[in-house]
Amino acid sequence: MRANSVLLAPGEAGVNELGYPRTWAGPWHGGAHAFRACPMCATDPARGTALVWQLPLTISCGEHGCRLENAIAVRVALNLNELPPPTPVEEPLATLDRYTYAALATGRVDLPGRSVHAGVWFRLLRSLVDEVSVAESTLRMHARTTLEQVWEATGLPYRAGLNTWRPYERLDWEIQQAMLLAAATALHLAAEGEITARGRLASAIQPPRDQYVYDGDQPLPALTAWQEAVIQAEMKMADARSNPDAARQMLAWMTLSCTTMTEFETERAYLFGAGIPASFLPSAAELGRSDLI
Repeated sequence: MRANSVLLAPGEAGVNELGYPRTWAGPWHGGAHAFRACPMCATDPARGTALVWQLPLTISCGEHGCRLENAIAVRVALNLNELPPPTPVEEPLATLDRYTYAALATGRVDLPGRSVHAGVWFRLLRSLVDEVSVAESTLRMHARTTLEQVWEATGLPYRAGLNTWRPYERLDWEIQQAMLLAAATALHLAAEGEITARGRLASAIQPPRDQYVYDGDQPLPALTAWQEAVIQAEMKMADARSNPDAARQMLAWMTLSCTTMTEFETERAYLFGAGIPASFLPSAAELGRSDLI
């Protein structure tokens, strides 16, 4: 755990201790919370129950934006024709759930900083819910101030009153919801520039401060071999800005040595920042990079 980081600098969260019992099924597995259903989906007899509703990933239905309720209570109320109006989920939780729904439905998430693969999104979200539960006493001043600002914005006590750290999947559902709210709040504050994220995945959740703008090709007198190489590279970059095939080829070349999805997405974000349209830059799966971890 904690191989990735979002709000906190790499390694700043320290090493967590599972305590007793020491077994842990891994991200999003385990936990005991209600069998949930969407009140809107339940009115359609042709619809079933989504598996993701039974995981501590979302608060709402990704399609209707309403809060998921206890499935048994929904079914009883529906049979009695007494189903109450669905409860909408407020921001910033609504945005967080839309990101997760987009990851499940399309395989990509358009975050404030850049577009990321679904796998990156779930690692990012899991890192966030872990970071907002870190004890203040283990953090440096900057990180402590950042997390205090996040929890203050939620209107809840720091760590939702959690005294002893436990993996997110072992928390009660009420505490898990508070952690999701804190994660959603952190995403909102980072996107608005009210906090500064410093983790390995920070570039995905906050807009870049200095966006590179291509300033055109410049003629160079008495060219050296290095200058010629630079010109050739700029010409290929210029071609990639209007030619999808050239963009795809450049991305494949630049990510040839990448071994992880994070490295791949970093190179892809660089090309996007250099003026190449995101639609011209295929995902790792579309490039056949099934070897990335």
